[in-house]
Order: sequence, then C-alpha cells, then structure tokens
Amino acid sequence: MRRSWHLAITSIVAAVLATLPTTTAAAASAVLTVGSSGGPAVSAGDILWGVLVGNAVFTNGSNTSQKITCTSSRIDGVVNSNPPPPGQATFTITSWTFGSCSISGVSGASVTGITTNATSSCPYNATVSDSSSSNNVTISAATGSGCSTIMFTVGIIVFGTHQSCVYSPHNGSLTGSWPVGGSSITFSNQSLNKSSGPGTCFSSLAFSATYSVTDHTQGGGAVVLN
Repeated sequence: MRRSWHLAITSIVAAVLATLPTTTAAAASAVLTVGSSGGPAVSAGDILWGVLVGNAVFTNGSNTSQKITCTSSRIDGVVNSNPPPPGQATFTITSWTFGSCSISGVSGASVTGITTNATSSCPYNATVSDSSSSNNVTISAATGSGCSTIMFTVGIIVFGTHQSCVYSPHNGSLTGSWPVGGSSITFSNQSLNKSSGPGTCFSSLAFSATYSVTDHTQGGGAVVLN
C-alpha cells in the first residue's frame, strides 16, 4: 500500500513539473554588448578602445631572431552598426598607435617609432562576425582618395642614419580572431610587405598582438562578442 502511495505521489509531482514553464538565458540583444552577453548593446556612434595586452611584435619575415617589440599600443574606433545576432558589426578605426618600441637582433639599430595612416579623415574599415571562425575580424583600408592602403611606418636609426620603412598588409587587409563570449582581438603573424624604404629595411614583417576591447562611451565596460 505504501509503495502505491509513493508511485502515485511521484506521478503527480512529475505531471506538475511538466506543466511549469522552462526558463532559458535571455538572448543577446546585439552582436556586441557591454559587460556580458546580457548587457546593453553597443550603440552606433560609441567609441571603442582596443588596448594592448602584453606586447605587439613585428618579426622579420626572413629572420625570426630579429624583432621590433612595442609595449604599448591602442586602437580607437567608432561603431557604425551592431545588429542582433547572428550578424556582423562594423566600425571604423580612426587611430592606431604604438609606443615604447625597441628592436632586437640587429646590431647598431634603434627604433624611433611606429605610426599608421589611420585617422578620422582616413579611417580603416573593420568588421566582426559572430561566427566561430578563427578569422572573424577583418580590417581593410578606406575607399577614399589617398586612403586606399593600410600603412605601418617604422622609423629606425642604423649606425646613426635615420630611415623610414613603410609596410602594408600582404593581402591588403588584416584578419584577427575574436572568440564568441570574449572581449579581445588577437592578430597572429599578419604578413606585412615593405612598400617603400631603403634596402636595409626588413623586406617583410609578421605582426602579432592582442587587444582588449572596451566601450569608452559606456563607461569603459568590456565589449563582448555574442
């Protein structure tokens, strides 16, 4: 008799539980949100900062023991669009700076600085997709006059002589990885070819760096890819 009561109660509990609504995590409101997947959407016009994590390294494509290392760097961008997922967010890069750079593996050489041609009047175009692809971030040159190429200019002094070495992406654009659920972009061995400069410049560079992305407009919160 006791067993029958137990079975009956168990059946009633199961039936009641089956009628209760199930709860699921709220879907993210946009491809990019602030703080967490459930946080507020990054808005068009928001200013994003990508701050260097660790070092930015430019390695000589023909001699990996020769490297230029920068301990500071920042990418500034403005959001153009940020639709609900799945989709692709877009923004423009209006500044990309490097600082505290040094060279190793080259006797008698020092670095005076590294600059890019990214400005508010000549921005780079950037897209980030919420796919699981390892290369879901693309940075390309603007289409305006005089802005058709991404350029990194490396200033070097070799035995007292200053020289400028200008490099551009091998395929015209840079690709990076932004993992879903994360808030950082990683560039890994991006190939840069010399476009101008004396023969003492490295003929190519491999660029690697990781940037932590925050929304400066919304209090500096981490920007999460959904």
